[in-house]
Amino acid sequence: MRELCEMITKKGDRIGSRPIKSITPRGADKIYDRLTLGPKGPRLRTAEKIVLLCRKAWRVVHRLYPEEFNKDVPNPWPGVTMKTRVKLTKPAATREQVYMFAHGCIERGEVRCHLF
Repeated sequence: MRELCEMITKKGDRIGSRPIKSITPRGADKIYDRLTLGPKGPRLRTAEKIVLLCRKAWRVVHRLYPEEFNKDVPNPWPGVTMKTRVKLTKPAATREQVYMFAHGCIERGEVRCHLF
């Protein structure tokens, strides 16, 4: 959330200093697009996590403080179209890898190692 709140707008102020009423569906899409841009390339997973957090936060805060929300603008976050990303699947550990891990734990005196 810090990354979202510290984002600078075109006017030069922080998004976190603006009233919640000012975030529109179009604004939420623009925020998502900016969140996907990272210094080392696209950050789709990070942007996805922030949007999901904003969806939840909007619902919770709206329930507690309904007067702070523009009644004409619905929750802008559920409609954000996120870019698809390739979700890699991690291969399962082999029996040999599990035994190597277990023996390493025993050698280090960490007999209470948890796999999950």
